[in-house]
Amino acid sequence: MVNRPVLFGLVFLLAGCAATRGAQEQQGPAPEEAPIDWSAYEDFDPTRYPDPPPPPLTVQHDVPEALMEGKAGASAARTVEGYRVQIFLTENKATADSIYTAAVAWWRRMAAQGLLEGIPGAQDDPPPVYIVYRAPYYRIRLGNFRTREEAERLRELAARRFEGAFVTSDRVTLGQ
Repeated sequence: MVNRPVLFGLVFLLAGCAATRGAQEQQGPAPEEAPIDWSAYEDFDPTRYPDPPPPPLTVQHDVPEALMEGKAGASAARTVEGYRVQIFLTENKATADSIYTAAVAWWRRMAAQGLLEGIPGAQDDPPPVYIVYRAPYYRIRLGNFRTREEAERLRELAARRFEGAFVTSDRVTLGQ
């Protein structure tokens, strides 16, 4: 049988030795180290490059502001199948230009007198007057209408000034 006091002494001796083998904590502040002078390792000479750095790049795009701001919707212009009132047809470009000028003046007079009330685009500036060229003819057309009934109201007014005016289907721009 083992003597108990000897056994306890042996256990305490081993426990004391084991505690000194573990990590030792450092007490007090860390010793100050001198900062490293990196210039001793640097061989870059900025005086060899007198030009300033290039300006930062800017992004240029052709995306409409309404889309960038998240405001696109029903008010955005869109091209759809619709109707216009054709008032003249010619092969001569000079004649088409003079009729176009007369049509713009007529549209503005009618709008100023309030006779285009209820017609889409009545107050637009410039008025919705177009020269549509499909070889060999120049066509002078008025308006941007979604329905034939809207175009028919303008045709009745235009026929008083431009003989032979009629409603025709066309690609039109709505919601400008």
